[in-house]
Amino acid sequence: MLRIYRRMWAVNWSEQWQYRANLMMYLFYWLVSPIVYLAVWTTVAREQGSVGGLTANDFITYYLTLLIVDTLTSEITIHLVAYKIQDGTLSGDLLKPIHPILTHVLVNNLAFKALTLIALVPIWLVLGLLFAPDFSGVTIQSLLLAVPAIALGFAVSFLLGATITCVAFSDYPRPRAERVLLRADRPLLRPVCTARSDAAPRAGHRPIPALPAL
Repeated sequence: MLRIYRRMWAVNWSEQWQYRANLMMYLFYWLVSPIVYLAVWTTVAREQGSVGGLTANDFITYYLTLLIVDTLTSEITIHLVAYKIQDGTLSGDLLKPIHPILTHVLVNNLAFKALTLIALVPIWLVLGLLFAPDFSGVTIQSLLLAVPAIALGFAVSFLLGATITCVAFSDYPRPRAERVLLRADRPLLRPVCTARSDAAPRAGHRPIPALPAL
């Protein structure tokens, strides 16, 4: 089983490098809100001295820590499984002798998370230089407790996301043209030769499929 995970890690790690632009879009999506909140609340706290007893340094350390914790505990299972449920390709994964979610999907999440952290580190360092946080209140005991807490947080997030995705209530977004093509019950999508079962094609005639009404 360990060899399977090692092989899947190699495949998924290489796959993540092929979608660098997609990774940067996800990273910017996760960074926008915390950085905006960081700038706003830090400015307010510095002007008023504190906000609800929280100083500017409290907001800085909180949001910089949030960037790391949010990246480590987030998951993208719905983007990996939902479309397979809708188009039926999950059936092929279920025939394999390994669990599709606890192997491929899990390793894909971990590979995506590792590459995201690599891209996040320089951005986090720049923010640290700009806002100069004071982490003197952080102890070794709190750091040691944070490791299992983050691991447990990711496990809960991953399993909950996988459960909700497998319920298949989510409407995975697809292009309109693709949604139309998936509706095989539409008469306009049937070939001309199958529109009427009693109409035999003429000799030398090649039936042309009707175009969908987009």
